[in-house]
Amino acid sequence: MSAITPELRKFLRERERLVRAHTAPAEDPADDPLLAALEKAGPFFDGGWTPASGCRPSDIACIRYCMLMSSMIDGAKQEAESLARSWLRCARQRYRDGFYANPFGEAVRRPEA
Repeated sequence: MSAITPELRKFLRERERLVRAHTAPAEDPADDPLLAALEKAGPFFDGGWTPASGCRPSDIACIRYCMLMSSMIDGAKQEAESLARSWLRCARQRYRDGFYANPFGEAVRRPEA
C-alpha cells in the first residue's frame, strides 16, 4: 500500500467538508424567505389542480427550488432564487388576470373570475 500524501489528505478533508455542508439537516423554512413564500403560495398554485394532471404545482416548485439550493454546482443557488422569484411573479400576474396561479404550463381561467 502506498502512503497518503499531504495533497491527498488535504483533498479528502476538503471533500468531507463539502459533503457535510451539503448534507446538513434541512433548515427551518422561516430561515429561507423564498421557501417560505413558495410554501405560503402553495394553495394558490394548486388551485384548479386535479390528481389526473400529475404532481401538485406547489410540490414541483418546492422540490425544484430545494434541489437547486442544495446543488454543489456553481451558480445553482442564484438560479434557484431567480427561478423562485419568477414563479411567484408569474403566479401573481396570472391570479390578477383571472387565471389560476399555477406558474407552470398553460394558464387556466378561474370560474369565479
